[in-house]
Amino acid sequence: FSPYRFVIIGLMALLLFPGGLNLFAVGPVTPFVMESFGIGNGQASLLTSVVFLAQGILTVPASFLMGRVSLKILISIAGLLGSAPVLSILFTDHFTFLILLRISYGLGFAILFSTMGPLFIQWCNPRELTLANGICILSASIGIATAGFISVPLSEEIGWRITLSFFGASSLVASIIWLIYGKENPSSTEASTPNNLKNIWSI
Repeated sequence: FSPYRFVIIGLMALLLFPGGLNLFAVGPVTPFVMESFGIGNGQASLLTSVVFLAQGILTVPASFLMGRVSLKILISIAGLLGSAPVLSILFTDHFTFLILLRISYGLGFAILFSTMGPLFIQWCNPRELTLANGICILSASIGIATAGFISVPLSEEIGWRITLSFFGASSLVASIIWLIYGKENPSSTEASTPNNLKNIWSI
């Protein structure tokens, strides 16, 4: 197994950290959003619920793309979709636009999680799969915790729109780094074909 697998694990962890940031960032700043748009709790809750709805809808279809579309391309698409909150600073008078950004982020996060298993199967020793998966989950969790700590202070200083855009930009930077250094394992690309998708559940 190539030592480059540690780079791959690090890149996925790097992608999932801002994923966690963007997942939880909206919660703490919801009062600011409600005040800006003059909306109630019901409408504001859509900012969170649409993310999980998008993830739930796309997770299964995304699994069918494994082996049909390059994992590098899928992860790149996931990163770019997950970077959608970077546009939060634009069209600031349109709540619907903010909802669409959250949906885009949710789709990207769903694809990212769906591709993580097949990618690690290509690169990692079977005994390392649980560790690799755990590192990435930890990274996302740290991102969620970080968002909980800094979202409100940042929003008070620079505004909630810039804060969300900043978190989205961090995802964009991680995606660019993946585009440069991320790759599939050329010696074991067959590991992510449909016939071997069942191995994902061993993680």
